[in-house]
Amino acid sequence: MGVTLDVDGGAVWHCFRCGVAGARADRQISHYIGNSFVRRPEHKQFDTLAPRWASYWNRLGVLRDDGLAYLNARGCAIPPLDGDLRFDPMARHPSGYVGPAIVGLVTDATDARIARTLHRTWIQANGIKAHLQTPRMLLRRHRKAGGVIRLWPDEAVTVAVGVAEGVESALSAARVFKPMWCCLDAGNLGQLPMLPGVEAITIFADHDPPGLRAAEACASRWSDVGRLVRIVCPPEAGQDMNDILREERHA
Repeated sequence: MGVTLDVDGGAVWHCFRCGVAGARADRQISHYIGNSFVRRPEHKQFDTLAPRWASYWNRLGVLRDDGLAYLNARGCAIPPLDGDLRFDPMARHPSGYVGPAIVGLVTDATDARIARTLHRTWIQANGIKAHLQTPRMLLRRHRKAGGVIRLWPDEAVTVAVGVAEGVESALSAARVFKPMWCCLDAGNLGQLPMLPGVEAITIFADHDPPGLRAAEACASRWSDVGRLVRIVCPPEAGQDMNDILREERHA
């Protein structure tokens, strides 16, 4: 078999014995029979939570054991146990690792009935994330744009809401402000849509360039339509709300 590799990760191969050949570029694999190339169909993209993952979510139990220990060790407030944060004691990581994980249901920011994806954080009871290259992951091929983890339910969001990027940051802010939602990352926080009936928003920003830009973008859009806006930011660059809380606990 002859194989040619490109520096950009592409490849072309040809078996001189059986005649099978193919090519790989941009993560798509093509094969040909004779002189005709046939491209594999692209994987399906999910706008809402795929059925197998919806079933998985419904099987999960409330926060307990290592899940509660992890949040307590980081000084986080504990959200309602029947909410959108649950616990899997044996979550399988794509690397093959199996261990405890906190699982968040990501729903559309304007409609809690629309489930978009799941967010998983592999954790240890001592408050440290599992020793993995990527201990936090969203589901592949699922939409996250416009989604949040409702750490407190819609019923608790009357006229005001607080938002932060990460789960731990949001639950740290919940020590002083409730209800809190997690926006997953700076991109989602910066694009947080208007929430009907919500007159005020407190943005707990990460103190890094993406976090500050996202907080300013969100604040500008909300204030332009007459909403009350407040940004709370850690004093030192590189910090988030959980960093501040942990420093205070160990002072």
